[in-house]
Amino acid sequence: MTRPQPDEILVDVLPFVGTLGYAELEHAAAVIVFLCQREGAWVAATEKMVDKHQHVEPLATWVGSPFFKPDLLALVAAGYATRTQDPGGVGFALTDAVFEKLERYIRRKDAR
Repeated sequence: MTRPQPDEILVDVLPFVGTLGYAELEHAAAVIVFLCQREGAWVAATEKMVDKHQHVEPLATWVGSPFFKPDLLALVAAGYATRTQDPGGVGFALTDAVFEKLERYIRRKDAR
């Protein structure tokens, strides 16, 4: 499967339910996809990006929910993301393995 563009992935209030096996992984993937959508490209998501966009929906709803518990390190351990370190801080980027699992949330522009 070719990697979709960030804006081709549907991110909703209940993100990626039943795709990665654990809600914490699904939540973490949703945060990364959402931040990449806001940035307009696949980038390593950082805490600075979360701070920058935390008041934008649906991230604002997620951040305010006691049930929303993204686990970025578990996402890395499962092989769905990589952890990067640069002068700007720690970042998390999705691997190609996650896109097969998110297939039902992908809306290809060329298929419209």
